[in-house]
Amino acid sequence: MTVPPIDPGCPWYELSLWGLPNIDWCEAPRCSWIVEPANTWSNLFYVIAALILWRWSHERQVHSLIRGFAPSALVVGLFSFIYHASNTFFFQVFDFVGMFVFLGLPLALNLKRLRATSVGLTWATVIASGTGLVFLLRSQELAIQPLVAALILGIVVTEAACRYRRADSPSYGPFWLALALLAGAGAFSFLDLTRTWCNPDNHVIQGHALWHMLAAASMLPLYRFYESIFD
Repeated sequence: MTVPPIDPGCPWYELSLWGLPNIDWCEAPRCSWIVEPANTWSNLFYVIAALILWRWSHERQVHSLIRGFAPSALVVGLFSFIYHASNTFFFQVFDFVGMFVFLGLPLALNLKRLRATSVGLTWATVIASGTGLVFLLRSQELAIQPLVAALILGIVVTEAACRYRRADSPSYGPFWLALALLAGAGAFSFLDLTRTWCNPDNHVIQGHALWHMLAAASMLPLYRFYESIFD
């Protein structure tokens, strides 16, 4: 579905001339500094998750790598907030970068457990290559969102490899809970995108807003899972 253009005189009009997002969510855009209210304010759940993760990581001595979860969650929330507030491709790039930052961390931790490479190198590679692919896919008018699904799949596959090689013996309850929350988040986002569940004029709750809420919730058990491994 084509993203409706921002009208001249609206706050983000000039920036929108650089390009519009590649995806049109259900929520009807408004001529305002907050173009999509429900999809914007729901990102505060990431900020709440970041604060909880920060508190958890400072309540006890945790591995320095685990402390990266809190700032990564905050980056996701802030970048997604400004993207949905503006509804421009310029800030959509930042939205993807935020997701690469967060998802790149558990992927890098898994590869460390497999003794493949350093966390910092893997993390930086995921962020840099993912950002490059955003521009490449955009130039070819291809879907960009599968990059996020690919990273989640990468986390699951590398976790399966860790379990097969018995790199460690964590309790998988938090991991499965995180995946279940992400699956629910993806389902609501899909219902939004396909207009299966869609009320464009509802600026309080939207399917994609529920993606933000459930995805933010998934960060908490995911943190607990990796905290137990790198204790």
